[in-house]
Order: sequence, then structure tokens, then C-alpha cells
Amino acid sequence: MKWYSMKDNVPPFGTPCLVNDSSNYDLGFNVAEWTGKAWWYIEDSSSYTCEDVTHFCIPDPIPIEE
Repeated sequence: MKWYSMKDNVPPFGTPCLVNDSSNYDLGFNVAEWTGKAWWYIEDSSSYTCEDVTHFCIPDPIPIEE
């Protein structure tokens, strides 16, 4: 997985990503989707503006073992 800076990159629209909130460094990461104007946090159903998110990561798909 690769982390991307919000300053230099545009997040993919409607794709769940791991995000790091600038006010939330010690609490870990959140799962959110980019709506084009703001991040929609999936875990607590609340919306945050892109200024709060400093970095995002697009998870790599993992094949399911059979």
C-alpha cells in the first residue's frame, strides 16, 4: 500500500480508502470515501472536509484463498 498526500494528489471518487486525520494522529486511521468535495467517514456516518485529511491510502486487493 502506498500513502498519498492530499496536497499533491486527488483521491479516487467513491472508493473506500484509509485516511489519516490531522487532528487524529494518535487514534489511528479511519475508513472514508471521497465525495468530490469532502471525505465521508464510513465508521461513524459523519462528513469531514478535505482540510482535515492529510494523507490517504488505496488498499491493495488481496486474493481470497480457497
